[in-house]
Amino acid sequence: MPELPEVEVVRRALVPWVVGRTIVEARIVERRLTRRRGTPEECATAVVGRRIRALRRRGKFFVFDLGGQSLIVRLGMTGQLLWWDPKEQFQPDGHTHAHLCFSRGGILSYRDVRKFGEIFVLPTRAVDSTLGVGVEPLDSAFTAAFLAGICRGCRVRIKPFLLDQRRIAGIGNIYADEALFRAGIRP
Repeated sequence: MPELPEVEVVRRALVPWVVGRTIVEARIVERRLTRRRGTPEECATAVVGRRIRALRRRGKFFVFDLGGQSLIVRLGMTGQLLWWDPKEQFQPDGHTHAHLCFSRGGILSYRDVRKFGEIFVLPTRAVDSTLGVGVEPLDSAFTAAFLAGICRGCRVRIKPFLLDQRRIAGIGNIYADEALFRAGIRP
C-alpha cells in the first residue's frame, strides 16, 4: 500500500503536469471509487471545467485544489496515478477505472487492480475535517517533543498508535516497522 513517502513522490512528479490545467473531461467507470461521497457521474460533473490550482497531500490522500472544491484521491493498496502525454495514445486496460482529460492535452488515469482506492469531491474548507487525518510527519511542527506530547497518557500499543491515521497522517505498516526497528523497539 502506498504510504506517505510514495504518495509525496507521486505528488511532486504530477505537479508540473497538472497544476494550471483545466479538466475538460472526467470519467469514472468503477462505482466503488466514489463510495464515500456521491456517484461517479456526480464526481465527474463536479470537476469538469475546473482548473487545478494546486496539488497537495494529506497523509495518503492526494488533494487537487479546484478553487472552492477539492478532488480527493486515495490509492488504496494497488492504485496508481498515470500521466499520459498528449503525443502518446491513451491505452487503458481493464484495471483503469477513471481518467481526467486536460486542456492542452494530457490524461491522468487512475489504475487499481484491487479497487480499494477512492475518488471524491469535497468543499475545500471541509477537506481536513472530513479526511480526519492527524499531524503530518514531514511538517516542521512534528518534533520529538510533539510526539511525546501526543503519546502522553495514551494506553495503546506503539505500533497501532503509529498506524492510527487520526494521530499521525500517512504512516503505514512498512514505515511503522522501520521506525520501530531503528528505535530499537519491538512492537
